[in-house]
Amino acid sequence: MPKGKETPVSSSAIKNPFARNLAIIGLLILGFLGVYYAYTASYLILINQILLAMLIVVGAGLLIRIIGRYQGWSFMYLLSTTKGITTIDRISKTRKDFWTNLSLWGIVLGLGLLSYPFLKGRISKKLYVFGIISLYLMFAVVQPYTISGVQFISLAQIQTLVQGLSPSTIFIPASPLAAVLYAITIVSGFTGYVIALLLTNTVSILIGIAQFFTSVAAGHPQTSTLSNQVPGVIPVIPGITVPLVAGLIAIVVLLVVHEGSHGVLARISKVNLKSVGLLMFGIIPIGAFVEPDEKQVGRLDSMKQTMIFAAGSSMNFLFSVVFFVLVYLMSVYIVSSLYSIQITAVAPNMPANGILHPGMQLLEWNGHQISNLTDMVAAGANDTPNSIVTLVTNTGTYKIPAISINGSARGYIGIDAGPVLENTPSAGFYYFLYSVFALSLMFNFFVAIFNLLPVPMFDGWRIYKTNVKKNSITKAIAWVIVICLVVNVLALFFRLLL
Repeated sequence: MPKGKETPVSSSAIKNPFARNLAIIGLLILGFLGVYYAYTASYLILINQILLAMLIVVGAGLLIRIIGRYQGWSFMYLLSTTKGITTIDRISKTRKDFWTNLSLWGIVLGLGLLSYPFLKGRISKKLYVFGIISLYLMFAVVQPYTISGVQFISLAQIQTLVQGLSPSTIFIPASPLAAVLYAITIVSGFTGYVIALLLTNTVSILIGIAQFFTSVAAGHPQTSTLSNQVPGVIPVIPGITVPLVAGLIAIVVLLVVHEGSHGVLARISKVNLKSVGLLMFGIIPIGAFVEPDEKQVGRLDSMKQTMIFAAGSSMNFLFSVVFFVLVYLMSVYIVSSLYSIQITAVAPNMPANGILHPGMQLLEWNGHQISNLTDMVAAGANDTPNSIVTLVTNTGTYKIPAISINGSARGYIGIDAGPVLENTPSAGFYYFLYSVFALSLMFNFFVAIFNLLPVPMFDGWRIYKTNVKKNSITKAIAWVIVICLVVNVLALFFRLLL
């Protein structure tokens, strides 16, 4: 990663190291408090919250770079050190076979069956078969559980999209489209999978744009054709689009394991490391780096270079499996106990009006224990008009007659209910832990995939350039992906501006 130009020391710079560090710490704290304020100031509406947070991030970052005299540009700067190199060097000397096989495994996940001609003679058949099986299982089992992290994204379209979905395993394709995605993933790996999704979503957005201009030409503009488009690219802004503290922890974990793996594979190949550090966007870490001696990397054969470039995504794949296990265990054994089913609204002119009130906790419905929303829906499905519904709540037992609505064969009492997080310290702690695990699962999985795309600044770009003789092919693929990414970002702006 290029370091940029050294920031000149101005006469106004703080020269005393203690005062300089104190000022930087103060700016970081004020910056985080400011972003947190923007996160909680819902009255500003989402677009103003994002603009305020960006102003705070940019201003704090610019001051920190100038005061700290860090290398970088404007409000983006590098925090580099040599202290972590010793640790990376020590790790590289243990279990070299594991790190080598891990990188090869990641290449199989990234390229699927198409990786065989490239890896033939360089990977054992057992590891290759294990990689293909892992690819299938990660697509069928791990990938659906990324919904657990997506639910923490603060965008209405995303929440609407995942509403009603559950992170269940899907071993067999349930539709022709799912079968196609399975086939694409097995044949071309997760790289082919994400390209297919980007292309599909790009076509959907372009159709929406075309429909909008058609409605404008007809004299009846339909902005919903734009605002309802789901962005295929979502900015991760801790405190705005994802929770502040949990988001930052998940990002730091992601960056450390990703870049640390690059460093370990570089040292295994006898490449010297110059420094390690973070790329800061204001007060937010958006990238990490391990700076190897590029001349030494260039002298390695193509396979060793590829293994170094693929190491980061390989470790992210592995960590996505680790966090999948943690999320699954918490979902099954802990998360359900953190919530209670509470009445959220009572409809006027309905039997429950004046008897039940929002905030009441539902414990039983006609003798059936209510532990989650599924229990309540299943119990309420048996109600018929003129039947008596017996509800046990945290405030007492109530008997309410059910009525028919518009001639329905089902009886209703007129309440809405849903899961509400228990207001206890232990519930808050476990929910926070769950949010860290869920976000870490999502970040590691999707960064591993996107990082393997042949796009400049991504590791996939270097992998393709190292192994594909015709650069025109790599460039053509890159242009298609970049155009798709830009179109998908447009959907986000439609949502924020319309």
